[in-house]
Amino acid sequence: MVDIKKLKILHLFSQRPDSTGSGIYVQAMIREASAYGYDNYLVAGIRSDCFVDTDCIEQDNNTFVNFHNADLYYHIPAMSDVDQELLLIGSGD
Repeated sequence: MVDIKKLKILHLFSQRPDSTGSGIYVQAMIREASAYGYDNYLVAGIRSDCFVDTDCIEQDNNTFVNFHNADLYYHIPAMSDVDQELLLIGSGD
């Protein structure tokens, strides 16, 4: 029998993983990979005032990057489900 190391998958996601079509898709990918015995880790970009429900992955296996607590003068890519005006943080408007 061949000893194959367990596959480790890093999911990088620039929006909330608990909503939008792509969020539902990444949840399904994590669940399916887990069902096959693969290790998963999720890094997702979210607004700091959002609660994220990550029942598809253990709390120890995810990290959230908060985008609402720094001066950003540009739109955050792939945040189509959020009002883009709210993402122009620090613009003085």
